[in-house]
Amino acid sequence: PQLPPPLPIVGAQPQGVVRMTAAVIRIQHALDPQGHETEDDYLDVLDDMELGCSKHGRILSSYIVRPKDAGMVVGAEPGDVFIQLGTVGEAQAAVDNMAPRKY
Repeated sequence: PQLPPPLPIVGAQPQGVVRMTAAVIRIQHALDPQGHETEDDYLDVLDDMELGCSKHGRILSSYIVRPKDAGMVVGAEPGDVFIQLGTVGEAQAAVDNMAPRKY
């Protein structure tokens, strides 16, 4: 799949720290690939991230980087998730509300 260019990196940061300039969220290390090797592991994490983000806007596309995809996007690692929402505002709402969340 064609991924968007790298955008602001989202991690466990206090609300309001990340200011979105695009409608794509990158969630680093959503899954630790060590010990999570099945396709179901990756799909479960992607579903969880989609569910969390969908409470704040319309999801246009989503993708989780698998080990076989390493190197497709500069800086992306297996377990990183990219979610494209409908607007920058929706992406900002998702970041603001999901950043303090623990997985």
